[in-house]
Formats: sequence, C-alpha cells, structure tokens
Amino acid sequence: MKTFVIAIMIILTSFPVLVQSQTEKVKQYLKMIGIGKINDVKSRMPDMLAIYPNDPGVMLLHGIVIEDMSKSIEIFEKIIKNFPESEFADDANYRIIQYYILNGNTAKANKELETFRSKYKDSELLIIASDLVNTATKVVETKNENIAKEEKKSNVEKKENGKKEVETKKAKEEKPAELKSVYKSNNEEAKPQEKSKNGKTVYGLQVGLYSNYDAAKSEMEKFQKQRMFAEIKQKKVDNNNYYAVIIGNYSSKESAEEAKIMVKNICKCDPIIFEKEK
Repeated sequence: MKTFVIAIMIILTSFPVLVQSQTEKVKQYLKMIGIGKINDVKSRMPDMLAIYPNDPGVMLLHGIVIEDMSKSIEIFEKIIKNFPESEFADDANYRIIQYYILNGNTAKANKELETFRSKYKDSELLIIASDLVNTATKVVETKNENIAKEEKKSNVEKKENGKKEVETKKAKEEKPAELKSVYKSNNEEAKPQEKSKNGKTVYGLQVGLYSNYDAAKSEMEKFQKQRMFAEIKQKKVDNNNYYAVIIGNYSSKESAEEAKIMVKNICKCDPIIFEKEK
C-alpha cells in the first residue's frame, strides 16, 4: 500500500513538468512553421495526436498543418470553446481572423475581432489582429470604390462603342462585296492571341535586402514573431550576393499586389513583388 501511494505521488508531482515540456515543444514547432518548416512539423503530428489528442497546443498545430482550411477552422473553434483559458486559445482566434481576411470576408473578420477583444484583451496578438482587420477593411473599401469607378467608365465606353458599332455596320453595308471581305480579314489578323498563364509560379513581397545574412535573419524573425510567414531568399544584384527578406506565398501576381497595402502597413516600408522559383 505504501509503495502504491508513493507511485501516485510521483505521477502527480511529475505531471506539471510533463505538461510544461509539452507546451515548450508546441512553441518550438510553431517557430518551425514560422520559418517554413511546416512539412517537418506535419510529419510529427501523427505521433503527437496519438499521445496528446486533446491538448490545445497539439490541436492548434494540427489545425495549422492540415490543408483543408474548413477543418482547420473547426479545430480552432473547438480550442476556443473547450479550452478558453489555454495560452493557445488567443492564437486559435487570431488564425480564424487571418482565414477570413485571406478569403476576403472582412465582415466575418471584424466579427471575430470583436470576440477576440472581449475574450483576450491582454493578448499580445490583439494589436496585430486589429491592424490586419483595419487594413484589410480599407483595402476592400478601396477595391470596391475602384470597381464602381471602372463599372461607370465601362458603361460610358460601352455606350460610345455602341454608337461606333452602329456607324461601322452602316459603313460596311455601303462597301462593295470585295472590300467587305478584305475588311473582315484585316480584323481577324489584328486580333491578339491570349497569353497562357503558369499557375505554378509563386510570388512573395520583399520587405528588406541585406548584404549580411545575420541582419536579414534578424529582420525575418521580427515578422515571424507576428505569426507571419517570412523567409530569406538569396538574390544577385550587380553580380553581388544579397539576402532578401520575403513575406508570404501568393499564387498570383494580382494577389501579391493586393496584399502590398496590408504588408506595407505592418513593415512600414514599400514592399516589392518577388517571383520565387517554381
């Protein structure tokens, strides 16, 4: 009986140490994801889920590495609901906000931000989340204004083109048959061919260029602390090697262009679109 009691005491006293060790491991894996080693973390997830399936930190990692974002959101929401006092709950809420911003749903992002403010007002991520949502909202508003202007301009042009088409049709009808065929042939030859798009090209935003690797690494880590994807790419300028700090992975140049305003607000710089290797 005495041996049994001692064994129980050993387990109870060692449990906090095991929990602390697990928490530190989760934080280490989050840093690895920040520097682009997401596949390394992904490969370790089956073992971690088998041992700690209901640990909020492990659940957070799982939500980050899986490719189905709808399932990721379910995991993040489960962390907030079941483990509201966990130190990873605010991170889960922050990533839900990120998800809605990336999908252009600023209404949902603003709603999640209100939840964030009420539940995690002391979180270090609150300022970052607020800046992201405010910037994204301004980007969408500016985009909608530009679309409205383009639509108005397009309607005016259509109206003018409609008049020109009527005049052109009338002019064609007045031409002899042989001149009509020449006119049509010239039009067909003048039509430009459509350019094919390469969907495999990936773009990023260059926010710094350094001749010293350590300086570039220091700058990269600043963005990684804000839970942003940042990496260093070597770049040649006038036959000299430099180290560029790159933010984000964008599937198109247009997406990178739209993200520039948001990133500019964070880095306080003028980002340059950087085409990565295919």
